[in-house]
Amino acid sequence: MGSEYAEDKVKRNPGMVHLIFSILTFSFAAIIYAFWGHLFSQYYHQVYGLFHFSQERYVAAVSDFTEVINGNKRFVYAYSYRGRAYAALKEHKKAIDDFDAAIKLRPDYAADYVQRGEAYWALGKLDLAVDDFARATKQNPRYAFSNYEAHFLERGSIHYDEKRYDLAIEEFTMAIKLNPENSNYYHWRAVSYSESKKHDEAISDYSVAIDLSPSNPDLFYGRANAYYWKGKYVEAIKDATIAIGLNPDIANYHITRAMSYHRENQYVQAIVDFTEAIRLRPTDSKLFRERADAHEAAAAADRQKEKELSGK
Repeated sequence: MGSEYAEDKVKRNPGMVHLIFSILTFSFAAIIYAFWGHLFSQYYHQVYGLFHFSQERYVAAVSDFTEVINGNKRFVYAYSYRGRAYAALKEHKKAIDDFDAAIKLRPDYAADYVQRGEAYWALGKLDLAVDDFARATKQNPRYAFSNYEAHFLERGSIHYDEKRYDLAIEEFTMAIKLNPENSNYYHWRAVSYSESKKHDEAISDYSVAIDLSPSNPDLFYGRANAYYWKGKYVEAIKDATIAIGLNPDIANYHITRAMSYHRENQYVQAIVDFTEAIRLRPTDSKLFRERADAHEAAAAADRQKEKELSGK
């Protein structure tokens, strides 16, 4: 009885059917429009954001990419490009926030680390900048930062010349982070360590540099000196001998080996090396004194041996 009444009511009120159908149609259309409208809006702002960015209209680019982000919080490219636009506007803190978001969504993309590093650099946060540059290089070796390396090398050299060795070490360390395959950076830091009497650290850096550049005699010479000041004369002799083998015409190599021989009571070998150093540097009066000392030590050793053998 109830169903018959409802059917009769609908038959007697066809406008209600039309109304219900209209509501459903409108709702469906609204959903479709909202979906496609959202996609169209996203696409529109993406395209124009890139266009404005390419035309260096960075304020407009920021506005477009903000619209994209508001519609999709996980759209990584929008964060990357808005960050670059902010950086171009010198709003580096905002740029860093965007690169942070991009890196969180896509942690293995080297370019975002480069961009964030440059923003840190612009703010004077060099440690953070170098860390980001190092991450970028590790992920993609094609990235090189020679201009930043030159910055640290110049500052390190100035500190070294002014005998601020700890500061020089800090600068050379930054350069090493940016390019850990450059033996020169380890060499210069090793020299700074030696001047600071941090001979273990110097030996470590010389060893890395030697692995990278095994045909550089200066590296063996530097490590030989570090061993000498550590009292490891046998090791010093070995390294000085390698340096001499690579380049026999450097007086300092012979001097270091001569002094190490002297400390090991090998006076004849010391005299031979001092003699060669004098040939290479004939106006250095100290070398004649060192050779004379070696002769005297050898003579004293001979007299002592004579006494032992003669029983006197």
